[in-house]
Amino acid sequence: MKSLFSRPVARLSRLKYPQKFVLISLLFALPLAVVMVLLVEEQSTRIDNYGWKEKFGTEYLRPLQELMEDVQQHRRTATNYLLAGDTALESELSGLQAQIDQDFGALEVVDQKYGADLRSTEAFTALRQKWQELSPKALSLDAEASYNLHTQLIADIRALVSLVGDTSFLILDPELDSYYMMDTVLLKLPEAHDLLAQTLDLGEGIVTRHVLTTDEKAQLLILSGLLKSNLDAMKTNVQVALNNNPAQNLKPLVEAPLQENIAVTEQFLQAINARIINAQTMDMEPAEFVASGNRALEASFKFYDAASPALETVIQGRIDRLTTRQYSIVAFALSGITLAFVVGLFVMRAISRPLSQLTQATQRLAAGDMGARVAVHTADEVGQVGLAFNDMAQQLQAVRASLEARNAQLQASAEVGHAAASILDPDQLLREVVNLIANRFEFHYVAVFTLDDSGEFAVRREATGAAGKALKEHRYQLEVGGKSMVGSAVAQRKPRIALDVGREAVLFADPLLPETRSEIALPLVVGERALGALDVQSMHKAAFDEASVAVLQGMADQVAVALSNAQSFEAVQATLQTTTRLYELSRALFAAASPREAYAAVTRESAVLAGLDHLSILMIAARNPDGEPIEYEVAAEWDAPGGTRIESGVRYSPEQFPLARLVDRETMLVVRDAGDPRVPAPTRQVLEQAGVKAAILIPLIIRGQYEGLIAAVARQSLAFSENDIRFMQSVAEQLSVVIGSLRSSEETRAALDRVALLNQRLSGEAWRGYLASRPDLSAESGRMEAAQTASQLTAPIVVRGEELGALDLEDVDGNRQWTDDELSLLNAIAGEVALAIDNARLIEQTQRRAAREAQLNQIAEKIRRAANVEAILRVAAEELSQALDTSHANARLGVPVAVAGHHTGGNGQ
Repeated sequence: MKSLFSRPVARLSRLKYPQKFVLISLLFALPLAVVMVLLVEEQSTRIDNYGWKEKFGTEYLRPLQELMEDVQQHRRTATNYLLAGDTALESELSGLQAQIDQDFGALEVVDQKYGADLRSTEAFTALRQKWQELSPKALSLDAEASYNLHTQLIADIRALVSLVGDTSFLILDPELDSYYMMDTVLLKLPEAHDLLAQTLDLGEGIVTRHVLTTDEKAQLLILSGLLKSNLDAMKTNVQVALNNNPAQNLKPLVEAPLQENIAVTEQFLQAINARIINAQTMDMEPAEFVASGNRALEASFKFYDAASPALETVIQGRIDRLTTRQYSIVAFALSGITLAFVVGLFVMRAISRPLSQLTQATQRLAAGDMGARVAVHTADEVGQVGLAFNDMAQQLQAVRASLEARNAQLQASAEVGHAAASILDPDQLLREVVNLIANRFEFHYVAVFTLDDSGEFAVRREATGAAGKALKEHRYQLEVGGKSMVGSAVAQRKPRIALDVGREAVLFADPLLPETRSEIALPLVVGERALGALDVQSMHKAAFDEASVAVLQGMADQVAVALSNAQSFEAVQATLQTTTRLYELSRALFAAASPREAYAAVTRESAVLAGLDHLSILMIAARNPDGEPIEYEVAAEWDAPGGTRIESGVRYSPEQFPLARLVDRETMLVVRDAGDPRVPAPTRQVLEQAGVKAAILIPLIIRGQYEGLIAAVARQSLAFSENDIRFMQSVAEQLSVVIGSLRSSEETRAALDRVALLNQRLSGEAWRGYLASRPDLSAESGRMEAAQTASQLTAPIVVRGEELGALDLEDVDGNRQWTDDELSLLNAIAGEVALAIDNARLIEQTQRRAAREAQLNQIAEKIRRAANVEAILRVAAEELSQALDTSHANARLGVPVAVAGHHTGGNGQ
């Protein structure tokens, strides 16, 4: 098997590329050409069979149909002549014979044109021979023999019609519209003509005699039924053809003649049924009958004259479509072959020319020309070979320079590592690194990009030279994942190299660095986190080889670690500072005795955010029935020096303070730059209306409800850090907690005051009632003479805020001075007395209530044990008199009794 294929492969390998291309082209073109020829041949056969031959058939049938019409008329006229012996018909018969001869002449012309294709010449010759035999003796025969010969001739005409229909493929028409029109023209209309002629021949004899025999009636019924069936079939055929005619060109040609044919034929059939077959007395005259039949025949012939050209129109449309399709197939195939050949030629040249150039360059390189290179214009396999050759030549030429430069690179890498390990300030670190790399590697531009807070842009942080200074001042930034090399390197975590920026699709184009010819962007990555990128540019093409890329990537990794450590140190410092500020704020907030003090503490501590122009705390002052804020009140505010100060208590509507529309209980808004296109247009519009460029808007949620907001704004863009945002969030949360606590404390104090007031009122009423029942309630120890002068000390007895009495101390020594301890002791004893007497009063009330309950239970028990109504009333009166200590009690049913000036109504009183 190996030897079977080895010889052809060896022979092919000796061919040059143009020869191989020609051979491959022939191998592909040959089957395509065969397929195209077969397809065109099949299409041509279809056009011939179902196009031209069908059209030939319709043209052939048209004079054949006229011949049939004239022969049928000749048969009827000859029969009438032979039966009636009317010599006046001789001239008409002569004219018909001449017309039939002309029909044969026209048919001969058509047969000469299409007879070979339709194989109709033999049948046509036999048909004309029969007519030539019949014509001279048509008037010398008897009527029956003449009729039979004419009928035989008509049958031969119909046989020729069938033959033409078969050989012209009309009978096999593939489309519905032309098929049904063909059926009408080829079959239905000739059949209708024959049936009408037979009906005329039979009916004319009947109406002439005015006698209808049973056999004649049966024949008329059969002919009438066949005509009716034929007419219905024609209507169906034409309707199907019209419904399936995409060009819609049949209806204008056949609709009106069809309707006329249907109407005239139906009138003829109705006359036969009404006035001949079913008539009691036959009153139809021969002339009337013949005229009606002739009108039906003429209408049928007229419809044929319309249907045949219509069929030809449809067939011609098919021929045009198939021919156009055939031309399209041929054109498409030829275009495809031509295009394939041209593309193959270009491909062959694209392969052979670079290989020839590569061969020449290889020969030059072998001869000692180390500067030999090939021009690479493509990225295909041949282009890759050219690039590989150029790389090889470049490596051979640069191997010595590479070895010499390696020590310098390693030394520079060590210096970068030393700087990275010894510097904690990120700005100083990056400045030292870019200068070291630029000086040691002799690159004309080195820059470091770091990610912004959003992580979406790489911002130029440090760069070398005058161009770097100018670019840094403009805060140049590149989108991460964009088309730039820096953005791509950061997004993919892989180095991006452009050995010739003029040819690269992604490059670092900058008008301040027009001399750049090579560029490399190396990602600064620590773990899975990208910090930015190191961008290095050179004025030399292909300035970065594999070794320099490895060294630069090592330095980039060192810079990334050092930058991460420096950023971590910065973050720790910033977090410590933020924590200290939050601690101071927390102390001030939780020491606040009122919301006003809390608001003031927030504005005082939050104003340290660098760059802020204004900070306000606004509380919702009024809401609509739906709970939406309709008015805000300034609780506290802070302005930068020179700003307009707003007094607390000033109120704004949402229209006057548009920033409030950007905040709700679920939304906090941080905008660093209102001009940033990523800021939604409605938000940007509100910020512009408020005249601010940067803002932190945080809602105040107090006890689960949106109660206001903190608005920190600036008239210029500000790069709020994450610490700033977390600080403001913590401020809002702590303020919400403190305000909620202060409100809860105020509500609790108010509730306690209301309870104390209520207890005081109830306790006072109870004691006033108690003292009213015991007006002389007092006690004393020791007595003094009336004449003695006493020194007196008094302490009130107060129960639940109600002064009930007093403790009085008197001493016979009128000069005695009471000490504070004695006063405190007296007040303490007065308090104990107040508590004790209040408890004693409550105990007495409880005991009296318990006694009344026990007495009531006893009375109720005695009443329940009474046997009848009278006993119940008696027990009630006795127990009530005894309980209330009265001299008389009365219990009755019936008429109410007035007692002590009061009317008491109701049963049982």
